[in-house]
Amino acid sequence: KDPAFEDVVTDGETGIVTERNEANFAENVQRLLQDKNLKERLGKNAKEFVSEAFSSQDQAKKLVSSYEEANQINAKKRKVRRILKSRINVVREFLGVNVAFTRFKEAMKEWGKYEPS
Repeated sequence: KDPAFEDVVTDGETGIVTERNEANFAENVQRLLQDKNLKERLGKNAKEFVSEAFSSQDQAKKLVSSYEEANQINAKKRKVRRILKSRINVVREFLGVNVAFTRFKEAMKEWGKYEPS
């Protein structure tokens, strides 16, 4: 029994789920070799299941949907990045103005032309 196959193999319908030991595996292989009807029924059911659950059209739609979802996520990230850059620029501008004003006040003090209120 492997969890990787749980979504694909339904015991007795689309295949045979075996325990993880050689004896159980060999027993089930023997069963399939001896019971032609079981082998054909499981094979037919498995083929139908796979063609329905994993059709190329469905897989293509899922792939396109995944790409569209990733694109939307990236678009949102780009929008957030633009907003952050804009805000960072505003802060830089503010800091730049503050620094320039502080330097201006210091220069005016040195020249004796600035009296703080």
